[in-house]
Amino acid sequence: MPIGTWLKTETIFNFTDALMVNTAFSIDEKKPFESVLLARRNYLPGETTKVYKDSKLPSETPDEDTAPYKDEVYQTEELLKTVSGEVQESYEYARYWHGYLAIMRPCLMIMSYKTMQILSFAFCILLILAFLYLLYKKVNLTTAIAFAIAIISINLPIVAISLNAIGVFYIAIIYSIYLLLRYEKIKDIGLQFFIVGSITCFFDLLTTPLVTFALPALVYFILLQKNENLKVKTLIMRYIKIGILYLTGFALTWGIKWILVDVFFNKGIILNAIHQVIFRINGDKTIKDTVQYALFRNFDAFDFYTLKIIPLLFLMTIIPKIVILVKNKEFNKETLKENCKYAIIYFINAILPILWFSVLKNHSIHHPFFTNRNLVILIVSIEIAILSIIDMLPDNKKMKNKM
Repeated sequence: MPIGTWLKTETIFNFTDALMVNTAFSIDEKKPFESVLLARRNYLPGETTKVYKDSKLPSETPDEDTAPYKDEVYQTEELLKTVSGEVQESYEYARYWHGYLAIMRPCLMIMSYKTMQILSFAFCILLILAFLYLLYKKVNLTTAIAFAIAIISINLPIVAISLNAIGVFYIAIIYSIYLLLRYEKIKDIGLQFFIVGSITCFFDLLTTPLVTFALPALVYFILLQKNENLKVKTLIMRYIKIGILYLTGFALTWGIKWILVDVFFNKGIILNAIHQVIFRINGDKTIKDTVQYALFRNFDAFDFYTLKIIPLLFLMTIIPKIVILVKNKEFNKETLKENCKYAIIYFINAILPILWFSVLKNHSIHHPFFTNRNLVILIVSIEIAILSIIDMLPDNKKMKNKM
């Protein structure tokens, strides 16, 4: 469903929202543990005659327990038939945790899906305003503007009506707000990123999980630049550390789900999930699964027009400062060297979406309508790197190293 604004048209993917509502509707209250782990859709307790295991790959031969691969599945039609009691076959989606059910199912008991969308939109606006205000108070105005431009570039409030797409952004912004409020009291930043990775895996269906690492990491290093004076090697090692711990939290949480499903229900999900991961990386040899095509699909979905407008908006913000620097000849080698240390981290952060598209080629080619939003990381990271180089981030206070 396309929704247009003055900047771009955003594609709202109703497919997965319908799947999520269907899964919430299909919970068997008499077998909650089984229902949560197997995540069935089109399931009516006592009425469903056939339940298929988590689907295999298109190249594999289906068996009696595994539904044949379908290129086109219309989840909205399936949902309508399910609530009307017209379905007899159910499908499991057991490779993911479906943690959203803990919020969605209780909400659907007291409100409609449309009301949930409205509340999500309102909550998103409030969250963005709180985040930008804290950036302004804790860092400075130009940093808040840089993040605001990036948020505008992906029409985040519009994205909020897609309950599937907005979850990772809620996690990223809420944790970023926590960092802004509690930075000076943080004792183990690595453990926190481990927890965020785990939470992301629990709630997300592999949409744009990268944002829950990259955006908070950016906020963390901005605060670090404001408060500490560290060597570039130390900065890089710290970035690698929180990245590894985030991935560990994500991978362990995902692996535990596969193990639980196989231990209790013997569904062969471990092997199937590994095959799915390999497929999302290598793709299907019968189609054009190349890095170049993955990049094109996502930049195209993001909108090339928007990519032209965003730099102009950002330049309008920094040109006055550049004019002052040039006029007063405030640039010097020592200041530039100091600022570039943190800019290195910001540029490393900026390339993460490119790495994502390159590694998960198949996933990025088939789902560019939501994976393109990873580019918000590229945009804001480059903005912050430029602000750092031209000395528009706060000066270091050279506080004691906390990590």
